[in-house]
Amino acid sequence: MLQLALAVEAHPPSLKRVLDLRPFVTHAVKVFNSMIGAVRTTVAEMKDPDVSFIIGGYSWKRKRFQIYTIRYSAQQDRFIAKLTKPRAEGIGQVVFAGDVRKGAERAFFELVRTRYPEVAERRIDMEPFEVIRDMLRASGPHDSIGGAPQLAKVNQYMYATTLAVYWPNKLSGIPVLQGRPVLSYEKVDRWILDPDTLWLTHQWLSEGTDAGTFLPSVNQIEVSDGPDGSE
Repeated sequence: MLQLALAVEAHPPSLKRVLDLRPFVTHAVKVFNSMIGAVRTTVAEMKDPDVSFIIGGYSWKRKRFQIYTIRYSAQQDRFIAKLTKPRAEGIGQVVFAGDVRKGAERAFFELVRTRYPEVAERRIDMEPFEVIRDMLRASGPHDSIGGAPQLAKVNQYMYATTLAVYWPNKLSGIPVLQGRPVLSYEKVDRWILDPDTLWLTHQWLSEGTDAGTFLPSVNQIEVSDGPDGSE
């Protein structure tokens, strides 16, 4: 993933978002395949890597959000990308990756069907996060997952940012940004998610306190482009 980030920085069409999402995913797959082709090792696991990646974003050509899953195919001896199709029952696009993927999917569908018994009322808000949150809280030292969740938000007007999260909860935890606990003297310029109420606070917009400015949900963040606050 670090090499992909470096490849994006070194490739102006990717950095300036000239590439739409689909050609960018194609570029990412080519980067991965060029790297796997350069690997020379006697370790069997390195020759047949059991890895998967998720790349999601907004397609400015198709005017909609899309999610791609990139997995290594042992039969084809290369990475391949697959577009995620909307799930049935009006759930939309939801993807889990990793070795606990199947367990996460079962928990997700159970949560959605319990919360929204009527198919016509089903929608997706923060249910995928709630599933990951509960799995991380229940994980032990010998599990393959653990630590604080790492969050990012992508908007359709080509703005993306990371979010911090109070972990393990707001009362006993501290803000954790992309897996790193924020130091006590740091005031991060990021929205911070309460993992239980799913409300957001911001240390810079709270008049010198950690109380923050509350928003109803993570989906209601607005970013202003103009000096008068207009977009």
